Amino acid sequence: MDRNLVRFGLIAIFLLIVFAAFQLCPPQKTLKPGLDLAGGTSLVYEIDITGLENDEIDNLAQRLIPILKKRIDPGNIQNIVMRPLGDTRIEIQVPLASPETYTKRKAFDDALQAIAAENINLAIIKRSLGKTEAERTKEFAEFAGESESRLQILSNLAEAYDNRKAVQTERDTAKAELDLIAAYFKEADIPQNTLMQIAVDSGKVDPNSLEKSIEAVAGQMPDAEKAREKIQDYSVAYAKWALAVNELTAPETGLNALYRDVESLLKNFNLGTDTITEVLEMPAGSRKRGELIEGFIAAFPSRSEEIKNLVAVFEDYRPLRGRIDGPEDVKRMLKGAGVLEFRVLPKMDDGKTGRNEVLAYIDALKVKGPKLASDSRYVWIEIEDFEDGKWRPSDRNQIVVGSFAEKFYVLASNQKNECLLKYSQQKAWKLEKAKATADQMGRRAIEFDFDEVGSKYFYNLTKDNLTGHYALSLTGRPFQHQTSRAQFEDAE
Repeated sequence: MDRNLVRFGLIAIFLLIVFAAFQLCPPQKTLKPGLDLAGGTSLVYEIDITGLENDEIDNLAQRLIPILKKRIDPGNIQNIVMRPLGDTRIEIQVPLASPETYTKRKAFDDALQAIAAENINLAIIKRSLGKTEAERTKEFAEFAGESESRLQILSNLAEAYDNRKAVQTERDTAKAELDLIAAYFKEADIPQNTLMQIAVDSGKVDPNSLEKSIEAVAGQMPDAEKAREKIQDYSVAYAKWALAVNELTAPETGLNALYRDVESLLKNFNLGTDTITEVLEMPAGSRKRGELIEGFIAAFPSRSEEIKNLVAVFEDYRPLRGRIDGPEDVKRMLKGAGVLEFRVLPKMDDGKTGRNEVLAYIDALKVKGPKLASDSRYVWIEIEDFEDGKWRPSDRNQIVVGSFAEKFYVLASNQKNECLLKYSQQKAWKLEKAKATADQMGRRAIEFDFDEVGSKYFYNLTKDNLTGHYALSLTGRPFQHQTSRAQFEDAE
């Protein structure tokens, strides 16, 4: 054998050993001790087997373990041990963090809490809107501090609130008058819909035809002349009511929309701990990470020292940091595991959501992160496997996708009639069973069986959103999206 070849081979092996040793130094920071060295905690979870057949229960715990490992420790680097205890229980053994890790984790948590402590409860700001002008002005000055931009946002919010409240009062006054007049005609079993139709037709149909409709109703009343006056009053009140409703509900220019737009700016008052943590977790040398951190400091100049301190303690904690530093992290990650949700996905040009509004959500995600860029109408949900291509928008698939901190998210509805969530319904519903199957074309599919309440909710969801695009998410992570063309009691 060539001596030079052997020599170069030995040198290559030596260099690899040196490189590996360098990567592991110092070992107390780069290596996480296992249960035998660090000690640990044992957690035991019981599996809910309600409604399962015996063959489905058989070996269930063993089959569930790989799924839980993928959720908790996908890289298999946390030294976590999972083992089945029979068919229906799972034991999870979690190593304890080292004293150094615990100390630096606490320093990071304390710095994060210092950030959260200076955030303002937005509900308190909204309650201030209903107070007297003097009280509101005083409290707004306290909320704004030395920030002129905050004070301007609060001033705009108060103006939008007052304008909307004034028109809401006009609407409610007109509605009360309509109901009072309708009660007068109810004695003759004349439904309010008949009066409403006359009011709608006023000024639109031929006067003679309208007069005949009025006479047909008035003729049924004991005092026809008084009845005609009441019908005229009803038409006037209806016009006021319709005008107020239109002023409030116009999609992009209505007072409700204008108030929501200003209200959404209140999120700029707070620095979300989830948002800044996601940014800190980006690679230390990332240019985007540096830009986002500078953006936080620019947006919250009075809190620059707290932000810089948070960055410093995180960098000190980063070499020791794992996804799991103790049993509490495991409990947090397993909380709500396996919860199935259905949400309608808005499209860029679906006629329901304005294009400018969708673009505003995308822009907000880039700056604020998914939590603060979400609201009562739409939420951003993280996509785990964006690179596989099925979540990429296209001409046929016009879902709304955005990114923040090198992660990708899909925009999904958070509105009552466009989602089926575990805890958002009046009555509790339950997914009784889910299993692999095939659709009518022989393609792989998942079949969901709901209880009676869940079936009703799912039917209403699909009935009200025919041809809608749906996202199915498990434990807050979307795993499939599909277009519906029919309503279903159960789903396959």
